[in-house]
Amino acid sequence: MKKNILFLVVGASGSGKTYIVDRICNQFNMKQVYSATTRKPRYEGEIGHIFVNREQAEKDWHNAVAKTRYNDELYYTTTDMLEDKSFYVIDPYGVRNFNYNIIYRPVKILFINSPWYIRMINMFKRGDKLKDIINRLLLDKKEFKGFKGDLEFKNSNDLYDYFEQKHLMKSIFKITEGQNK
Repeated sequence: MKKNILFLVVGASGSGKTYIVDRICNQFNMKQVYSATTRKPRYEGEIGHIFVNREQAEKDWHNAVAKTRYNDELYYTTTDMLEDKSFYVIDPYGVRNFNYNIIYRPVKILFINSPWYIRMINMFKRGDKLKDIINRLLLDKKEFKGFKGDLEFKNSNDLYDYFEQKHLMKSIFKITEGQNK
């Protein structure tokens, strides 16, 4: 049986990772991993994470496939959380420490490399405070220095276009394959 690829989606704060992965999953009937975190939601109904208390996180921490600390908050996922999922939004530290050996499926890293001013606008739109935005931009500059993915996109819309094209090509192949029988 062919194993589906797990796409690790990486991008600095405000690059549109969670937004575009949610859009792709809804449009093309795919699923994403919602990583667990101890941080508080930015707003009611925020998607992209399972919000857990510190005690739960520390219990799960040793079984995590990927884990990272950011601003003293824990972020992680387990093998069970990855089951039947196509996308995982993750940071560079999580990618470097991802335990590829225990998931038994191919992994591809997709890097959204948006300019800082676009990310700044996106963070303003989601309600981040100016001080927090500046801190994130400075931290991300260090964290993402030299980072490379298997595929790189200049913005989240380019990532969407990539999957739209893949989906279209797959549909055309199925149609033409059916005509050749």
